[in-house]
Amino acid sequence: ARVYDDKVREFISEMGIENIGKRLVNVRKGEEVTFDPPAMNLEVLLEYGKALENEQENVKRVQLADEYLDGAVLAGNDDTS
Repeated sequence: ARVYDDKVREFISEMGIENIGKRLVNVRKGEEVTFDPPAMNLEVLLEYGKALENEQENVKRVQLADEYLDGAVLAGNDDTS
């Protein structure tokens, strides 16, 4: 899915955001938007895998921070300050 997300982003940048509607709506037969299957080699797969791994690490960090903040007692909120 990420590979095709990149293809769509590339398409939008080539067409320009202002021209997307004209290109996608009421298109004549034979003028439909199509994408060539992406070339998937080991290097590309490793790159996407690393990006996914980094994203998962960020999710873990955010979850840990949320857990910490949920358990933290802020000064003045526990009637001791």
